[in-house]
Amino acid sequence: MEDYLDNIFKDTDENIKLDEEQKKVVLDDNKNIIVVAGAGAGKTTVITAKVKYLIEKKNINPKDILIISFTNKATNELKDRINNIFNLDVDISTFHSFAFKIIKKFNWGYDLISDYNYLIRDYILRSKDTRKLIKLLKKDKVYKKESKRYRNDIEHFIIYTVENYNLYRMNSKKDIDMGIFSKYYVYLENILLFIKEYQYNYRFTDYEDLIILSKEISKAVNISYKYIIVDEFQDISLNRYLLLKKICSIYNIKMIVVGDDWQAIYSFAGSDNNLFLNFKKDMNATMYKITSTYRNSNELIKVAGSFIMENKKQIIKELKSNKSLKYPIVICYYVFNPSYKMKKIIDEIIKNYGKEKSILILSRYKKDINIILGDYFSLKEDTIIYKKSKDTPITHLTIHASKGLGYDNVILLINKDNSFPSNREDSFIRKSLLPKEDKILEERRLFYVAMTRTKNNFYILDYYFKESIFTKEIKNNENVLIKNKKSK
Repeated sequence: MEDYLDNIFKDTDENIKLDEEQKKVVLDDNKNIIVVAGAGAGKTTVITAKVKYLIEKKNINPKDILIISFTNKATNELKDRINNIFNLDVDISTFHSFAFKIIKKFNWGYDLISDYNYLIRDYILRSKDTRKLIKLLKKDKVYKKESKRYRNDIEHFIIYTVENYNLYRMNSKKDIDMGIFSKYYVYLENILLFIKEYQYNYRFTDYEDLIILSKEISKAVNISYKYIIVDEFQDISLNRYLLLKKICSIYNIKMIVVGDDWQAIYSFAGSDNNLFLNFKKDMNATMYKITSTYRNSNELIKVAGSFIMENKKQIIKELKSNKSLKYPIVICYYVFNPSYKMKKIIDEIIKNYGKEKSILILSRYKKDINIILGDYFSLKEDTIIYKKSKDTPITHLTIHASKGLGYDNVILLINKDNSFPSNREDSFIRKSLLPKEDKILEERRLFYVAMTRTKNNFYILDYYFKESIFTKEIKNNENVLIKNKKSK
């Protein structure tokens, strides 16, 4: 068996080798398994090897294995790797596609609509209580502040209510204490009742209700999978988790979930990191940790690991790497001209690594990139054009959009007007609807994600007179270089 595992990828890429931690995951056939995989630790490699082993050594029919991810992009990447390159032919789908298959098996005759939000907006506009509820919401200082960005109260109220209603559905909230906003909460429930009736009469559903409906009817359909593997499990929401749990219980399916609680950064969209943290206990699962990273240097992951473990609820793991770089993190400051300072950083990267190596510029918010555009840089979609070296591949992404990606060198741009951690406050109602967690914990995980995108250096370009508390926290580490105290 050792020889098989050592050569499991020989026919496709002999350079890919399983380490000892990865081999243990592949061989274990317990009922439920949770794999805690560090950033750049070969998560997809483990999933692929597990599937190959099940098919080739355990004689599992490929159609008895389902792999679920959260986005079409991630699903297509898994299909390309597992089904196209390795020719394994297993079912790979998003949660929504899987749920729609269940609905179709039950033959309910539901149609899927894409513009579900329009229906909610229409109901809000026709409601006699809309004006009363806007008046009520003005007691929420965050709502009042945000509404100034819109042309009128109705526009903001509709956007606000649609977002809250979708969060409400995603997390199956039934016990929210809204205090003075209890009337608003009742209004959300009224929307729910209206939509349910409309769905029944006109036989349609949308993406989120696919999850809810499929959970309700899962016992009445025949689901033949023997294994369900869930990628990026730290991004799970309550409804998705309850769907998986119910199906695996009814049909005696083995569940393998893979993810990293250190990279849970989507609570604003309804994900609940506590579901990942509690999976081992809730599902009586065996936990494995994959701690060898093939992206970052050992020095960087020590800084990043120490930083993230200030969140005391995170799962403890000590990552390791064979790569070494004395100063993987470099802090630079700007005062008046962040564009000029960005130019100096990129010139240094080109000098050290060559102009063909990839560079990623990260920011907390998409519009933060505007502070460097002008004399030296222009932006076309997500591509940064450096006028001095137009062939250098430079990409700009928000940190959220960068998760799962790796680049040769990374620069984090911190806008003095949008501090990191974010200074944007959630409204009272969103706080009630979102998973219960201190916001700073997720901001810390977001900074960790930024640090671990690089294969070489991670630069921080921060504002000299108001540097981020995260920059302050790491800057005295022996493996962090402060390049200059001030800048132009």
